[in-house]
Amino acid sequence: MNWFALSVSATVLMTVFEVISKKLVSNHARTDPVAYITTSFLFVALFSLGAVGMEGVEVRGAPVPLIGLVGLMTLAYAGGPILFYRAMSRVALADLIVLTRLRTILIFLAGILLFGESASWIKLAGTLCVLAGSVILVAGEHLDLTRNRYLAYAIASNLFYTVGALADKMLSAEYLSVSFYQFLNFFLPAMMMMVLVPQTASRVVGIIRDRVVLGAVLVNSIFFFLGFNMLFRAYASGGEISRVNVIYSSQTVLIVVLSVILLRERDRWQVKLASGLLVTAGVFLLK
Repeated sequence: MNWFALSVSATVLMTVFEVISKKLVSNHARTDPVAYITTSFLFVALFSLGAVGMEGVEVRGAPVPLIGLVGLMTLAYAGGPILFYRAMSRVALADLIVLTRLRTILIFLAGILLFGESASWIKLAGTLCVLAGSVILVAGEHLDLTRNRYLAYAIASNLFYTVGALADKMLSAEYLSVSFYQFLNFFLPAMMMMVLVPQTASRVVGIIRDRVVLGAVLVNSIFFFLGFNMLFRAYASGGEISRVNVIYSSQTVLIVVLSVILLRERDRWQVKLASGLLVTAGVFLLK
């Protein structure tokens, strides 16, 4: 598959993953959000290790920037998920996804500044659409960003995920084979999350002992593994970071619709849908 087909496939798989994740870590669920995502990371790392066994390990480039990028990636993909999934446990999925699409703008700007990707007035209009969609959501939903720390977590996670996406692009395209990078991309942050949140390790053990929860996490981790594998292959196949991210961000409307239908997040759904449509229009203009 080419980078476009890989990006679309990754988007669909990750949409399924996020919707199931919301069910598992919602406020009345018995699964701790940080322990949940740590367990998911460990499963994906295990699946990736199997792929490494079949494809082998390939390391390219100078060791110093490679080590630096791997360290940066580890911190980004430990901090981002801790904030994002804690927010997911208390914030409606539709609201959460729209607020975290702000990373599209950050990645777009980084693509221009760091990778020399093209800029235009159309892309500027797309940036404004993303911002407008987020403002509409905050105003229309009466979301108080100063009092709800979980909304602040969601917005702060944008910075971590932006740094992670930049590391993804460079490491998967220039330094490491896809399967080996995917293993490092999930195993190292999982270890770091257990360091940053010490009680996570014991809670991961609790998930493993609960057969019902473990089965749900295991099945959902398959979607997680396949989604990110295709995302990394899209980068490795020559997809520009801004374009791949635009396609990936188009999941906004799909998630908004699914959250209304499957998760019954129907409070002010018209505002959520209008905001999601505006954000999706913005990310496609950024293409």
